[in-house]
Amino acid sequence: MDLDLDLDLVEACKNGDLERLKKLFRENNNIDINKYYNKDHNGSCVSTLLLIACNNKRIKIVNFLLENGADPNITYECCAKWTPLHSACHYGYLEIVDALVNAGANLFIKVNDYTPLDIAKLNSNNHIIEKYKDYKPHKLIKAANKNKK
Repeated sequence: MDLDLDLDLVEACKNGDLERLKKLFRENNNIDINKYYNKDHNGSCVSTLLLIACNNKRIKIVNFLLENGADPNITYECCAKWTPLHSACHYGYLEIVDALVNAGANLFIKVNDYTPLDIAKLNSNNHIIEKYKDYKPHKLIKAANKNKK
């Protein structure tokens, strides 16, 4: 994949340009949706399109990427190693947290000894804690199976 395409993908995710992102996907069949992009100035920290969209509060982009196979449990390849859910909990983006959880993101995965809910608590994002305090993964599975009938 060429550098211009990579830059276009990253910019579309950062800026919330869903139409541009859809066009890029239509025109390029070989996009790896879980590829790492966006090296920092030291060339060390990289993230995926999903992580970029989560950090920039781009719910429409997040939903598009999840619908097209983005891994909701992928981690940064840098010091934090957070998942998209850790990031959304850090920033308090409940709508993105909901989308990630509904796509199978693990609320209980520990990165550097912190779950996403621990990160929400550390950042006083009590609305996320309140919603998910009694969360049990089987509830979501039962609901999904019920809707298939």
